[in-house]
Amino acid sequence: MISGLVALQLGKLLLNIGSVNFQRLNRSSIAQYAQLLAQAQFWELHITSAHALRAGNLPIKHRDPFDRMIMAQGELENIPIITYDRAFNTGLIQIIP
Repeated sequence: MISGLVALQLGKLLLNIGSVNFQRLNRSSIAQYAQLLAQAQFWELHITSAHALRAGNLPIKHRDPFDRMIMAQGELENIPIITYDRAFNTGLIQIIP
C-alpha cells in the first residue's frame, strides 16, 4: 500500500507499472487519476471508523498519525506495506522493503 494522495501532491511517483507509465503527475494527470489507478490495478482504500479506532489503539510508541493509519489499514485489511521506514517494523504488519 502506498499513499496515492502523497504521490499526487508531491509529484514524485516515478514508476512503470504494467502498461501505465507514472511519470511526474501533473494537473492533466489529476483528471485521469481514477483511470490511472484502474490501469495499474490499484484501488483506493477509504479510511473507516475501524481503521481510525485501530490506529489510535496500536500498541506501539510511534506517534505519527499518518503512519499509524497506514499501519492500522495494513493490519486490518491484511495488506503488506511497501516501505523502508523502520517505524513500521512492529511485527503487526507485513513489510515489503
